[in-house]
Amino acid sequence: MQNWSTHKTLVVFGWLFIGAGIAPLAYLLWFGAAHNFRPLSMPLPLKKGEYISSAFSTDLNDAYQVDLQWRGSVGEQMRLNMRWKIVDRNGAAIQQGAFNNRLLGNSINLGNYKPGNRSGQKIVLTLLRDAQGMEDAGAQLFVETPEESLSLSYAVLPVVGWAVIVAGSGAAILLAMLFRRPAPSASGKSSRILQTL
Repeated sequence: MQNWSTHKTLVVFGWLFIGAGIAPLAYLLWFGAAHNFRPLSMPLPLKKGEYISSAFSTDLNDAYQVDLQWRGSVGEQMRLNMRWKIVDRNGAAIQQGAFNNRLLGNSINLGNYKPGNRSGQKIVLTLLRDAQGMEDAGAQLFVETPEESLSLSYAVLPVVGWAVIVAGSGAAILLAMLFRRPAPSASGKSSRILQTL
């Protein structure tokens, strides 16, 4: 009887280990699939004029960045002069800013804002002059949460390691219990012998 009790206890511990090992990984996968860390990506011709994005939604309470990226690297003679604002579905400004400076490297951060869970947003950009020499740079404007995405990628390795060690231990316990079933007790053998007689 004691062998069966020990066997069942170890089986329960095995399943608990598997659950504890898989749960953080399952949450990480769900979090990555449920949230969009880059809700807006749009090409931006760096020519004088006004540009309005399609509607986008945010669903995190973290700060979002408004970033501009382009191919290659430009020298200090390139200058960008623009205004931007993010509006809600009614056209009210949520956040706005301006940039009038030289372009260095291949990306700039135009500003940050914290919209929370909000849908129907649009970004309106007004370029006050052409960015000379940037016609073929393939500029792209992003609204994104790079820190959240980076934190998620950093968490993958330790969470996978945890799952392998903890869930693997639970699976090993279950396999051991599967191949080492407890032998029937002496009283059980005696009762079966009496029944055959």
